[in-house]
Amino acid sequence: MTLHHVVVEGPDGAGKTTLIQRILDAMPIKLHDRFSTSVGGPMDSLAQRVSDDISTLFNPDPPYLYDRHPIISEPIYGPVIRGKVPESFRSFSWTLARRGEVAHNCLVVLCLPSLGLVRDNVARNDQMPGVVEHIDEIWSRYNAMMWPGAMVRYNYASSNVDAILTTIRRVVGV
Repeated sequence: MTLHHVVVEGPDGAGKTTLIQRILDAMPIKLHDRFSTSVGGPMDSLAQRVSDDISTLFNPDPPYLYDRHPIISEPIYGPVIRGKVPESFRSFSWTLARRGEVAHNCLVVLCLPSLGLVRDNVARNDQMPGVVEHIDEIWSRYNAMMWPGAMVRYNYASSNVDAILTTIRRVVGV
């Protein structure tokens, strides 16, 4: 199986930024522009940006590394932090189609260390409002996440980062 891109997902405090830097240092892959920030949340016109980006998913050159993808993270963070998701994300057919496109083209690396480590990490860093108070729910939703495509779990406290890099090279071909 060859996929085109990599999405690094998980709750705040799960080690995504560190893993992303390791991936960037280890292989020729381009960091995709972010759809949201850790402190500011999602960008304006998020659904339109996701739709506009679909052509990127089907183009393998260059391979992109996504620091989260809203089709995965928004259904987790939106209801927990803002009590809703953007309007397009409420459309079952739109969301299902976008999930399928991401799943068909991307390897998802789910960063998910223990809840205790995640709690400690978010308590030490600036976060988007509501994250610290709701980190248990966010972590639980990621832990229960069912993804229709290729996904590997990564726990920085117990997983070997070289094994994740090898998996990315094999699956994405970088």
